[in-house]
Amino acid sequence: MGILIFSGAADAQEIVFARLALHLGRFGYGTMVTAAGAGFIAGSVITVMLVHRIPTAWLLGVSSLFSALGYLLHALAPGIGQAVAGLIVLGIFGSLRGIGFTTYRQHTVPASHMGRLNNILGPVEQILAIALIMRGGILATKWGIRVTMYALTIPQCLFGMVILWLSLSPRLPDFLRKVDAPW
Repeated sequence: MGILIFSGAADAQEIVFARLALHLGRFGYGTMVTAAGAGFIAGSVITVMLVHRIPTAWLLGVSSLFSALGYLLHALAPGIGQAVAGLIVLGIFGSLRGIGFTTYRQHTVPASHMGRLNNILGPVEQILAIALIMRGGILATKWGIRVTMYALTIPQCLFGMVILWLSLSPRLPDFLRKVDAPW
């Protein structure tokens, strides 16, 4: 949940980042949005082609880390080229991460409890996201948009490393193997 909240808060600062840090106009910003969308489509195609060959642990761990690293690459970008590359990486691995978390949740939470879980976690996630978006706006005003993007993307990378470590831990494969059982 943490990686999604920080990602959402960084998304909320995106147009300001494009305008003030990268000095892009509408066309440049549109190019960045298109690149992220192309990355998500590519990630979806990869998933469809390799759905039975990619373990859920990999989808959870590796894609969480690499989607966060894509966002960090974007935040560190001096210009549109690196920003677009970062968003393509974010898109590809963000798509895979979404599939991994959905698969994990579907196989670990009983269907009879799914609605309750979503009703409990949804508002908590939304409140945290709103608070972090507001903090991001304050931080951007006080220290600048680039510092704000670093402050929002570095924790994503840390969450990604923790998720990678947990998902590939030798203690968890039995549990995750159950998730990867044949349909």
